[in-house]
Amino acid sequence: QEHKMALMSVDQLLNQAEDEYMSVDQLVFFKDRLEVKAAELRDRLLSCQA
Repeated sequence: QEHKMALMSVDQLLNQAEDEYMSVDQLVFFKDRLEVKAAELRDRLLSCQA
């Protein structure tokens, strides 16, 4: 069973110190955000083909 890391919020991201730039938490945040956007785009494209 895989445990999913809790994603940081946008506010947490914006309030992080400069030396935390592209930390593991931020990378996980942006990876998730990109995956969600990619899925939304894929769904929109597939619905246009129907």
